[in-house]
Amino acid sequence: MFLQLQKMQDFNSQSMTEQELVNNLLLAAKPDEIKWGVVKEHIIADGKRCARLVLVLRLCSLFLNTFLLFSPIRFFIDKETQKKGEWPVAIHNNYIVGVDNKRARFQNISMWLVNEDLKCRRFPHNRAPAPQGPFSMVIKILTFDRPKALLRLLKSLSAANFHGDTVLLDIFIDFPDEEHASPETITERREVVMLAEKYQWNHGPKRVIARTEHYGLANQWLNSWFPISDSETCLFLEDDNIVSPHFYGWLKAATLKYFHDPTQYDPRLYGIMMQHQHMISGK
Repeated sequence: MFLQLQKMQDFNSQSMTEQELVNNLLLAAKPDEIKWGVVKEHIIADGKRCARLVLVLRLCSLFLNTFLLFSPIRFFIDKETQKKGEWPVAIHNNYIVGVDNKRARFQNISMWLVNEDLKCRRFPHNRAPAPQGPFSMVIKILTFDRPKALLRLLKSLSAANFHGDTVLLDIFIDFPDEEHASPETITERREVVMLAEKYQWNHGPKRVIARTEHYGLANQWLNSWFPISDSETCLFLEDDNIVSPHFYGWLKAATLKYFHDPTQYDPRLYGIMMQHQHMISGK
């Protein structure tokens, strides 16, 4: 590289870099001299692909080039890797200026957890504070046309211990897809509405929300809870779930510890599962 720069009449620092020279040497090497290969796309994630092809070539060594030029994955910014449920073994933490900024970005995504003295570091000081306000929970039941399943769930809720707390119960009943709904579906959905309206809830207000248009399961989830405070939590239950008699006490204790306690609070906490997480959202 030095020899080639010496030959230049007008010095241009972007015309040749050590990464490009390494690439050229690898491409020109015989199989018995240097062995190299391309890393699979799903285990390497870039920070943000540059729009200009030439910059990518100059910033990255060969084993990243092939990936960066063709892969749509974004890790830090568009988070497409996470949406696909994939976690790479290596991250190219580029397109951000300064070592401190790079370290902070790793810290914010839980990939830089130790200080220089090898002591565990806390989450960055600019984290959001723990929620202020008393513990409150609402329960959202999502149902449609399975009266037997809904009855089983409601019986399990009636047998649960709520320790005297007031808990709002909302029962959201989807509307049939008119193009595909059979007479049996319409009849069973009517039974669900009647069952929900007759159910006696002794722990607070109860509301039955019978949809007037078809939402589908995903939209049922996304259009059922609009928190009225930063401290409000919600438990979603589909009609094929049942709960333990002790679920509320356990869930309240876990929420108070990991969500309300300032010494334990971490804004990266998204939720607390009460069953095995068998689906990765976005995948």
